[in-house]
Amino acid sequence: MNGPKHISVDGADDVLIADAESNTVRKYCPKDGRMLRICGTGKKGAGASGSVAEQFEVSRPHGVMQGPDGALYVTDSYNHRIVRIQ
Repeated sequence: MNGPKHISVDGADDVLIADAESNTVRKYCPKDGRMLRICGTGKKGAGASGSVAEQFEVSRPHGVMQGPDGALYVTDSYNHRIVRIQ
């Protein structure tokens, strides 16, 4: 990671991490120690709605949480938006 800014815990007790400097959102799975990239390519960008989450570009995400509907909500700070990922 390179600049984690915010963490939250999802319904499966995995840790969601907004990694601003890497332009990604990651998931840490404590049960098996895996770290997964779940959003962002690592490059700054402004992904289009409907893209595959791992290929969806964001720019300095600063927050992430799982909503009651199971979707992830990411604050994409340099693009001035909140992104919903199903």
